[in-house]
Amino acid sequence: MRTYAGVFAVTGDDSKNVLISLSARQLNPHVRVVARVHDVANAAKCRRAGADEIVSPDFSGALRLVGAMLQPQAAGFIDQLLHRADAMRVVDVPVPADAPTRPIGDLQLRASEYLVLGLRVDGQLQLNPEPDMLLAPGTTLIAMATPAGAAELRRRLQVG
Repeated sequence: MRTYAGVFAVTGDDSKNVLISLSARQLNPHVRVVARVHDVANAAKCRRAGADEIVSPDFSGALRLVGAMLQPQAAGFIDQLLHRADAMRVVDVPVPADAPTRPIGDLQLRASEYLVLGLRVDGQLQLNPEPDMLLAPGTTLIAMATPAGAAELRRRLQVG
């Protein structure tokens, strides 16, 4: 089981969240910092202060409202996924450091418990990767998976 260490900067004040991000980064350059911003115009400032990820519930909520109006079936589907314990979730599945480099096509990309959506390679997202794209240590699979499906993907990545 993995453990995580990090800092959430989630006060109701963007300037405080910038300061928390800056302080956390100065105290520990390796800590993961996730910050909330009310005004998306403050996102770049918060990132410069040291936040790894920025979340704007106001912006995300606005997108959700638009989705509910324009694409009600898709929005309802996502809502159902969020409220079912047995539902698939979008998960990160890192390629282990000792895994052999091989084409992603060697991996089963779809099963009843998971679906590989993309790869993150050197910070860049590659959606719907071609079968000849290489899986190497440092690459992260992005998948829709149940907990059992995520475990199965981890197992498959370790097999040479």
